[in-house]
Amino acid sequence: KLSPEGIKVARVVESESILITCIASIGKTTMVREPVAFNQQINSLTPDKTKYYPYFLLVQSYHWSNMMKSFASKGMMQIVNKSDFSTIPTLVPCLAEQTAIGNFFQKLDEKIEAESAKLEKLQVMKKAMLQRMFV
Repeated sequence: KLSPEGIKVARVVESESILITCIASIGKTTMVREPVAFNQQINSLTPDKTKYYPYFLLVQSYHWSNMMKSFASKGMMQIVNKSDFSTIPTLVPCLAEQTAIGNFFQKLDEKIEAESAKLEKLQVMKKAMLQRMFV
């Protein structure tokens, strides 16, 4: 949590902004659910929601990630600077199609998350049963 003083000097973006790492572990992406602050290792994209469906852009960010990895500076510390990040092309259909695509992948991600939680519970149950059976 940031103090009011910290918020004044931090890089803060609104909810549904896409964050992408640009230093070291290049190309990890997420969409934030609330306003957040972050450091210089991360670039952000805050979509104009009248033109872009945020979850569609999150889906597109996986392609950005691959492109970033291909042109990241080679060396001890991989870096994609903000100007290189800004040149990544993105194909964007009309808003209705973005919404349909974004909703499809959002539902798929929610199902994966639910199934992962179920799997984790089953693995815990298996471990407990094995411990009871083989004391």
